[in-house]
Amino acid sequence: MIDRTNLVRERNAALSGIVFVVLILMHAILLGSPPTLQDASADMVQYISDKEAEFKVGAYLQGLAIVALLWFLGSLWRVVGASEGGPGRLSMVAVAATAILVALVGVHIAILTGLALQADEGLDAAIVSSLYVISFVALALSAFPAAALTGAIGALILRDEALPQWLGVFSLVSAVLWLLAGAAATTESATWGGVGFLAFLVWLAWTAATSVILAKAAAG
Repeated sequence: MIDRTNLVRERNAALSGIVFVVLILMHAILLGSPPTLQDASADMVQYISDKEAEFKVGAYLQGLAIVALLWFLGSLWRVVGASEGGPGRLSMVAVAATAILVALVGVHIAILTGLALQADEGLDAAIVSSLYVISFVALALSAFPAAALTGAIGALILRDEALPQWLGVFSLVSAVLWLLAGAAATTESATWGGVGFLAFLVWLAWTAATSVILAKAAAG
């Protein structure tokens, strides 16, 4: 009975990656398509004012998504991290990258939600524009720890074969896309924003695939 309980627990923990993907997609659908950094300040103000309620709900969804992500990564690292025989370089890189990733995304969420909370009192277009740009620069910078995270996991999988080799390759592809997406932090060009969106979609697909693989492995 105890062994069966542990299997169920491990399987459910692994499936938290699916929960993360669902929560993130719900958040994306809720907020729709935000103005680009090239759009007028008035468009940014209008967007935040119109989406005041959605930002409040979205902040909570993002908080739940962070919990699910950490739970999923804990399950993942239980499998691939053990191959290093204790805390190693790649393990430390992944843990540090996760902390930085969550922090930068948290800054992005906090700035936009904070603006939405002040929408009823009126928003100054110049202030909104500046904070809006800062929030998206923080989001763009999160591409680098995301690349470090997926890169470390991919390297471990390919080296130690703790999980299917194709997943290791998929991890490295995700890492490369994230590195390219990081260029969005240096420009207002919508092109790099598009690369970031592609990297984001690939990462969600990677998370979902990894979650299913871990769950199947836990189920025996």
